[in-house]
Amino acid sequence: MDFLLLANVTVGVLLAISGVAKLRDRAATADAFRALRLPAWLSSAQAPMALPWAELVLAALLIFARGWLLVAAAVAALLLMLTYTAVIARALGFDEPVRCGCFGALGAGDVDRRTLVRNILLSALAALGLVGAILRVSMYSQPATAWGWVAVAALAAAAVALSLGGGGASATAASGPKGWLAGATLTPVADGPDVRIADLARQHKGATLLFLLPGCGSCGQLMGELPRLREQNPGRFIVPVLPHWAASDSYAGVPNLHRDPGSNLAAALGMQFAPAALEVGADGGGEGELIVGGADVLTLLGDEVKVEPEPEPEPEEPQELDYVRRPIPNAVLLDDGGAPHTLYEMVAERPQLLISIDCLCASARTAVEQLARWQERLPILDVRLVTQFRPQEGALTPEQERMAFYDHVGLASRSLRLQGQVSAVLLGADGMLAGGPVEGVDEVTAFVDDIAEEIAEALSV
Repeated sequence: MDFLLLANVTVGVLLAISGVAKLRDRAATADAFRALRLPAWLSSAQAPMALPWAELVLAALLIFARGWLLVAAAVAALLLMLTYTAVIARALGFDEPVRCGCFGALGAGDVDRRTLVRNILLSALAALGLVGAILRVSMYSQPATAWGWVAVAALAAAAVALSLGGGGASATAASGPKGWLAGATLTPVADGPDVRIADLARQHKGATLLFLLPGCGSCGQLMGELPRLREQNPGRFIVPVLPHWAASDSYAGVPNLHRDPGSNLAAALGMQFAPAALEVGADGGGEGELIVGGADVLTLLGDEVKVEPEPEPEPEEPQELDYVRRPIPNAVLLDDGGAPHTLYEMVAERPQLLISIDCLCASARTAVEQLARWQERLPILDVRLVTQFRPQEGALTPEQERMAFYDHVGLASRSLRLQGQVSAVLLGADGMLAGGPVEGVDEVTAFVDDIAEEIAEALSV
């Protein structure tokens, strides 16, 4: 049964490659946790940072350990591979394709049936390796003549992984002037004919092409930052670009949204990962390098680095400022039947707590799942879900659909200063804002807690 050693060697080499690749691109690992919709506590527990180190330690044990330590490592490897397989199988049921850096910067990031088959095979190898460990098959149980084929097997596993993994193309695979880009075309998501990049660039004295993919956590975060980036850089014309196959529901209301016909442009630029961005000159030619990764794209788009001021000494008796109320803006929301309702009409009967989401990412889903409980805690208010996109059929429960209102192109959200993946604002029955806006699922949860406490105090008087 000495051949079972090859199973642990193969799994160990692949884990080592995966761990090194994740360390080289830690942002991709964190993005994978979001794209695969893993529980939020995993990210907050620094799991994305610890995972590559765990893979490297496990790889070393599978190859060099023996006895009970090798058995423990083999059990851990099998559990890890089964967990990966379950996560990928679950992701295949999402309503949009998912991309993740399962091997860091290596491999095509698409999660598809081939990914599932690969993980099933790795689970089978891990199971065979566990059998070998139990039978005391290890590196040290082999005769000297066997070390040669063990080494060759390890090299073969590494060569196959690197060959089929896309070669680890760098984030700046396409660089230098790209004069051919001027003749390429994009298709507006809104009604309209195809437009040449040269015409877009000439009209706006240059442009920035921002390539996005559904199922990409960093892309969703970047879209949430896009209004702020545009406001900070009014002279920059940003063109978000989706692949030809992608549904645009998650990006409803995004200005200047286009598709890449046949995904030919992305392929010509050598784009393998998203988000990515490319500067286009006024003549329509590409300038500089294709920038890949959320942090680098933010830098390209001119994200301002906020310098925290020196903390001022607190006064001996600090006074809390009262909340400055302002009138509710004149805005309209559409109910689940498509009927329009002004905000003034909605507060005529009862105050309204609006929970706004701009995606169906993990944080937004967390807020949506709390809607019914929040309504129970706030009996004198109406809790409403406000979406800047139309969720696909089945994305919300019937009860959540009854609570949902559609904000066409995000006009009401902008008027109420609701931004980010999850935000909330309280509308008073007197036509004035009564609290908020607040941004972030944790902040919204705390906001609801505060409102519930105030209601309880008022009812007890």
